[in-house]
Order: sequence, then structure tokens, then C-alpha cells
Amino acid sequence: MRTRRFWILILVVTTGVATFAHYYRVGVVVGNSMQPTYESGDLVLVERLAYRILPPAESDVVLARVGGQHVLKRIVGLPGQAVEVRSGVVHVDGAVPSCSYPVLQGDIDIDTGVLATDRYAILGDNRAETQLRTLHSVVSRADLVGKVVMHLRLRRRSQNQAPADSASAP
Repeated sequence: MRTRRFWILILVVTTGVATFAHYYRVGVVVGNSMQPTYESGDLVLVERLAYRILPPAESDVVLARVGGQHVLKRIVGLPGQAVEVRSGVVHVDGAVPSCSYPVLQGDIDIDTGVLATDRYAILGDNRAETQLRTLHSVVSRADLVGKVVMHLRLRRRSQNQAPADSASAP
């Protein structure tokens, strides 16, 4: 009887883990491109099936594949929109969208481009980071691994430390 219960427990746990792995991905933030929203070392939970039914939305924080690596960025432009960045400020279709998230302003400039069908502009919240080659990108919907649905800060931010975030998931 105990052996049977043990195998039922193993089956239930295995099924639960497999189901979780199918729907979610746990990632570790690496770098500074998403400061001040996320810090290097933070954990994020990414819902892999988030965009199967509903389309991605502006301001969503996503895990995306860019150049063979995973990066954590914010969607700043949707298909058909003209996106430009002037002195670190995003302009969409000529206007500055309202921003409900913190941004570290910088002097990054990106020329205007109209996003093709199924293309999304992604950008880090730390616009002062001009040396990062993955600070911004244009990706297809297929390159969006999923939407960040939960964030866990593992260490305290020191008084002098600026918040951080940038990159990817294991």
C-alpha cells in the first residue's frame, strides 16, 4: 500500500513539474539595461503561453530571443507603429506615450522606423546604458519567449546603488 502511495505521489509531483515547465520559465536578471525596474540577480517568472491568445501590449516586460541569447526588455512599439528614440525618450507615431514605469533617461538616439507586421520594438528601461549592444531590438512575435508575470528581488538595494536589470534567463 505504501509503495502505491509513493508512486502516486511521484506521478503527481512529476506531472506538476512538467506542467509548470510547459507554462512558465524562471529567469535570472543579468546586467543593467532594465534599471531601475529590475536588478542584476533578481528572479523573474515568465509566462510562456501569454501571447498565444492575446497579442503583446506596449509596456509589457518580455523575455525575447535576440542574436542567440535571451534578453529581458520592455515592448515600446507594436506592428505598424513608427518608433523613434530621441535623447532617451521614446516617440511612437510622433507622440510620447504615457509611461507608468520608471526609466533612467540618457541620450540614446534611434532613428524613426515603422514596424512591419509581426514586429515589436523592445528597449531597456535604462536609456543611459549606451554601450550595450542588446539595449534595443526589433523582434518577431515568435522571438517573444513570454511575458514577465512575477519578479522577486533576492538582495537588498544599497543606498548608493542604482537599480539594475537587463538580460536573460537560464
